[in-house]
Amino acid sequence: MRKAAQDFGMQLTSLHTSRHDVHDFSSLINQINDLDKPDFLIYVYQYKLGEKLLEYGEQHQIKSFVINTSISEDQRQQIGRPTEKYKNWIAHSYANLSDISLELSKKAYGLAKPLTQFKEDKQVYGIVLSGSRDSDLAFQWNHGANKAESELDDFQIKQTVYTSFNANIGYDKAKKLLQRYPDVSVIISIDENVALAAIKAAEELGRKPGEDIFIAGSASLMATFDMAEQKKLLASYALSIWFGVHAIVYLHDYNSNQYDQAKEFSYNFADTDMLTSQIPTYRKIIATNTWQNIDYRRFSLAFSPHLHNYDFSLYAFEKAMLAIE
Repeated sequence: MRKAAQDFGMQLTSLHTSRHDVHDFSSLINQINDLDKPDFLIYVYQYKLGEKLLEYGEQHQIKSFVINTSISEDQRQQIGRPTEKYKNWIAHSYANLSDISLELSKKAYGLAKPLTQFKEDKQVYGIVLSGSRDSDLAFQWNHGANKAESELDDFQIKQTVYTSFNANIGYDKAKKLLQRYPDVSVIISIDENVALAAIKAAEELGRKPGEDIFIAGSASLMATFDMAEQKKLLASYALSIWFGVHAIVYLHDYNSNQYDQAKEFSYNFADTDMLTSQIPTYRKIIATNTWQNIDYRRFSLAFSPHLHNYDFSLYAFEKAMLAIE
């Protein structure tokens, strides 16, 4: 985000908050009030805090871009969609986690299925490592895994647990669940650090990820690329790593009247399997000497009029990287 803001001549201020601040609105508002009035607020939507930030933006005529979080139907009833109730809420981008979880669950199931030929009940058993109870991301993730279970007659989820997107919690819960359910051969993790922790827990119990247990999740870190390359992790490329950059690109285009309608952007990276042959390219994209040198104006509709939609795909980054070589 900082590099993209620099490319567009924007001044970006980041405020770091704790989980406590999500429920203590006054602390965050005091931090915002201490700044010069911003033109835009970019933030992740949380149940209690999200609506208050929309109200704050409306009251102070500050435009909001919500990133990286879907919004539940219950919340939709209260807040609507961009510009419906809150006129200064201009854009919303989020991943379709339900589809991602569904596809990863089915792919992990498909790899685990041959193991059932040695089992009397012929069932594939799984566990779901979800996020936090106050996040619609977790609801979507669970929904996708449950849909896979309903569509596959011989796939059963033993238990879904919440990790708060915390690797230590994920490790403890994964290890206990694998001890409780030794016949589990599929783990679906909402968070890549939790997925790495689950791999560690499984190996400590003598399991062999990629052989007798299949752990799946999205990936955007070098460590998860390593696990995908070693076939210990079944991964989709997490386009959400670029949500912040996309927000900067969109706000520039919005501000220059290049893209002035309210918009929702739903990213589905369920079909972006991390093929072994592509992993070197993924590594290169997130290497410091690459992303720091990319000119993010290349992703802007204002600077690249040949583009019809925003594109942060592997192909788009390959073209951006060629420009700096």
